[in-house]
Amino acid sequence: MSSLCRKLAGVVVVLLAGSANGWAQQTYFVPTVEAAAEWNTNRELITVPALEDESVGYRLNALALWGRRTERSQFELRPRVQFQEFPDREGIDPVEYFLDLRGEHRTLKGETALFARYARQDVYNAEYGDAAFDEFDPDRPDVTSSGIVFVGGTRETIEVEPSFLYEFSELTSMSGLINYRKVDYGDEFLTERVGYESPYAELMLIRALGPLVEFAIGPYASRSEANDGSNETDTLGAKISLGYKWSETMYFTAAAVGERDEITDFTPTPVEDSVTDWGLEFTGYYRKRLAGVRYSIGRFLTPSTFGTRSTKDQIRVQYLRPLSPLMTFSGAVRFTRDQRVGDTANRDRDRALAELTLTRKLTPTWYVSGEYRYVWQDLGGGGGEADNNGILITVGYKGLNPARQGQHE
Repeated sequence: MSSLCRKLAGVVVVLLAGSANGWAQQTYFVPTVEAAAEWNTNRELITVPALEDESVGYRLNALALWGRRTERSQFELRPRVQFQEFPDREGIDPVEYFLDLRGEHRTLKGETALFARYARQDVYNAEYGDAAFDEFDPDRPDVTSSGIVFVGGTRETIEVEPSFLYEFSELTSMSGLINYRKVDYGDEFLTERVGYESPYAELMLIRALGPLVEFAIGPYASRSEANDGSNETDTLGAKISLGYKWSETMYFTAAAVGERDEITDFTPTPVEDSVTDWGLEFTGYYRKRLAGVRYSIGRFLTPSTFGTRSTKDQIRVQYLRPLSPLMTFSGAVRFTRDQRVGDTANRDRDRALAELTLTRKLTPTWYVSGEYRYVWQDLGGGGGEADNNGILITVGYKGLNPARQGQHE
């Protein structure tokens, strides 16, 4: 672990050193403050209609995007804190904390990069899930929401990912990454929610098939270990991908993965099993003059808070379009089916989320938005079905970003 920390520290030093030139010209700071009120018909997704209870909530969300750029480097840091009050619910953490970091340093022969994330949230929010992509790093998959949103408990999430790309020639290159993810619920026992630690590593050989197309193939390895000691899963797999990139804002990737999982289940007594599984992923972004569409479709193999590695069958699409110089529409849908790897009981979890948002600029920095949210889920295994309708009204201030002046958002 100490060796990994030294490597991560080295990557950070390279990123900071590479962006030292032109500090004053390339540094930017963009604050955002949002005040929101929400109303929900069944926010806990209770499956018994007679027990459903309407609720209201109030949030104050404060974040800042701090970054700097040079010709070869980019570094961004996004701290965020959320204050919240749910008058009808007791036991919800009044404050949540987040910190995101990303950076990259380019050379003549390749690049190094680092992504890191920390979040401390009440389970009431952490497990609910989102349909829209995270604008800070929209290509990164969200795999930690389970849909179990009962009041009580705190979730802490840590993720760190250093990566590199090295070009042997104009046509051939190699990429690699190490990802470490940890989800922790503390000492509290939460039914159907299990924290875990999961390191992951991959190495890909990349071959350009033309100016816009590239092919990649390589192995990966992973280990998923449940915090309660109930499950350990060791994974070896291979990945093949084909990417097509028109520009920085128009690209498409198709990837196929196959893996062998060695599973040890320790409850009630140790039982070992070997499972072969597969995944097929289609991801990309397409934007014309005004509208943009981002999507993530397929079967994804990931660690999960179910206590085991899982398969996630997913259709996730987000559409963004300005309706006028002052009005913008955003619509996102997400359908998922989660299942434990090696589970013969067919305990699927089906979920559907939809988010429809209209944002109206009041000034270049002030805005107001209205959002409708719908969530449906079937927990399987006799857990029953539930849904929730929610309305969210937000008033916000977002500073101008000088690093994006003249660019489309």
